[in-house]
Amino acid sequence: MKAAAVGGGIKAVFVIDSEGREVGTAVSEISRHFKELKDRFRVVVVVPRHEAWLCIGLGFDAARCRNSPEHVLSMERGRYEKRHLAEWVREIDVERLMWEGDFIDYVAALRWLSDP
Repeated sequence: MKAAAVGGGIKAVFVIDSEGREVGTAVSEISRHFKELKDRFRVVVVVPRHEAWLCIGLGFDAARCRNSPEHVLSMERGRYEKRHLAEWVREIDVERLMWEGDFIDYVAALRWLSDP
Protein backbone atom coordinates (compact mmCIF):
# COMPACT_ATOMS: atom_id res chain seq x y z
CA MET A 1 0.00 0.00 0.00
CA LYS A 2 2.79 2.41 0.88
CA ALA A 3 4.36 2.24 -2.60
CA ALA A 4 1.01 2.76 -4.33
CA ALA A 5 0.11 5.68 -2.08
CA VAL A 6 3.43 7.47 -2.59
CA GLY A 7 2.98 7.41 -6.36
CA GLY A 8 -0.74 8.09 -6.51
CA GLY A 9 -3.59 9.96 -4.95
CA ILE A 10 -4.44 7.29 -2.40
CA LYS A 11 -5.63 8.37 1.04
CA ALA A 12 -5.70 6.07 4.05
CA VAL A 13 -7.27 5.99 7.50
CA PHE A 14 -5.80 3.71 10.14
CA VAL A 15 -8.02 2.89 13.12
CA ILE A 16 -5.96 1.42 15.95
CA ASP A 17 -6.42 0.54 19.60
CA SER A 18 -4.59 2.60 22.23
CA GLU A 19 -3.98 -0.53 24.35
CA GLY A 20 -3.15 1.72 27.30
CA ARG A 21 -0.72 3.98 25.39
CA GLU A 22 -1.12 7.73 25.21
CA VAL A 23 -2.98 8.72 22.03
CA GLY A 24 -0.01 10.74 20.73
CA THR A 25 2.33 7.80 21.24
CA ALA A 26 -0.02 5.44 19.42
CA VAL A 27 -0.34 7.88 16.49
CA SER A 28 3.45 8.33 16.33
CA GLU A 29 4.00 4.57 16.17
CA ILE A 30 1.94 4.40 12.96
CA SER A 31 2.99 7.76 11.50
CA ARG A 32 6.70 6.97 11.54
CA HIS A 33 6.09 4.25 8.94
CA PHE A 34 4.31 6.63 6.56
CA LYS A 35 6.33 9.86 6.75
CA GLU A 36 6.49 10.18 2.96
CA LEU A 37 2.68 10.22 2.75
CA LYS A 38 2.47 13.37 4.88
CA ASP A 39 -1.08 14.67 4.52
CA ARG A 40 -2.52 11.59 2.82
CA PHE A 41 -3.24 9.52 5.90
CA ARG A 42 -5.00 9.87 9.23
CA VAL A 43 -4.72 7.78 12.37
CA VAL A 44 -7.70 7.36 14.70
CA VAL A 45 -7.00 5.86 18.11
CA VAL A 46 -9.77 3.96 19.92
CA VAL A 47 -9.44 4.13 23.72
CA PRO A 48 -8.72 1.50 24.92
CA ARG A 49 -9.85 -0.93 22.20
CA HIS A 50 -12.53 -1.34 19.51
CA GLU A 51 -14.53 -3.31 22.05
CA ALA A 52 -15.26 -0.01 23.83
CA TRP A 53 -17.21 1.22 20.79
CA LEU A 54 -19.07 -2.08 20.63
CA CYS A 55 -19.90 -1.94 24.34
CA ILE A 56 -21.10 1.69 24.24
CA GLY A 57 -23.00 1.15 20.99
CA LEU A 58 -24.85 -1.77 22.56
CA GLY A 59 -26.14 0.59 25.24
CA PHE A 60 -23.87 -0.08 28.21
CA ASP A 61 -22.33 2.58 30.48
CA ALA A 62 -19.61 4.48 28.60
CA ALA A 63 -17.30 4.89 31.61
CA ARG A 64 -17.45 1.18 32.38
CA CYS A 65 -16.98 0.34 28.71
CA ARG A 66 -13.90 2.57 28.49
CA ASN A 67 -12.42 1.02 31.62
CA SER A 68 -12.96 -2.66 30.82
CA PRO A 69 -15.05 -3.29 27.71
CA GLU A 70 -14.51 -7.04 27.55
CA HIS A 71 -15.56 -7.41 31.18
CA VAL A 72 -18.75 -5.38 30.66
CA LEU A 73 -19.61 -7.32 27.50
CA SER A 74 -19.04 -10.63 29.30
CA MET A 75 -21.16 -9.58 32.27
CA GLU A 76 -24.01 -8.24 30.14
CA ARG A 77 -24.03 -10.62 27.17
CA GLY A 78 -22.28 -13.76 28.33
CA ARG A 79 -18.70 -14.77 27.70
CA TYR A 80 -17.09 -12.31 25.27
CA GLU A 81 -14.81 -13.61 22.53
CA LYS A 82 -13.04 -11.58 19.83
CA ARG A 83 -15.35 -13.04 17.15
CA HIS A 84 -18.29 -11.29 18.84
CA LEU A 85 -16.89 -7.94 17.71
CA ALA A 86 -17.90 -8.77 14.12
CA GLU A 87 -21.14 -10.50 15.13
CA TRP A 88 -22.56 -7.99 17.62
CA VAL A 89 -21.61 -4.87 15.66
CA ARG A 90 -24.84 -5.28 13.66
CA GLU A 91 -26.77 -4.50 16.84
CA ILE A 92 -25.12 -1.24 17.85
CA ASP A 93 -26.85 2.12 17.97
CA VAL A 94 -24.40 4.49 16.28
CA GLU A 95 -26.16 7.47 17.86
CA ARG A 96 -24.78 6.35 21.24
CA LEU A 97 -21.25 6.75 19.85
CA MET A 98 -21.70 10.21 18.35
CA TRP A 99 -20.71 11.89 21.64
CA GLU A 100 -17.54 9.84 22.07
CA GLY A 101 -14.39 11.83 21.22
CA ASP A 102 -12.53 9.05 19.44
CA PHE A 103 -15.62 8.11 17.43
CA ILE A 104 -16.04 11.77 16.44
CA ASP A 105 -12.42 11.63 15.23
CA TYR A 106 -13.29 8.50 13.25
CA VAL A 107 -16.26 10.18 11.54
CA ALA A 108 -14.08 13.21 10.74
CA ALA A 109 -11.46 10.91 9.21
CA LEU A 110 -14.11 9.22 7.07
CA ARG A 111 -15.31 12.63 5.87
CA TRP A 112 -11.72 13.59 5.05
CA LEU A 113 -11.30 10.28 3.20
CA SER A 114 -14.35 10.99 1.04
CA ASP A 115 -13.20 14.53 0.12
CA PRO A 116 -11.63 14.78 -3.35
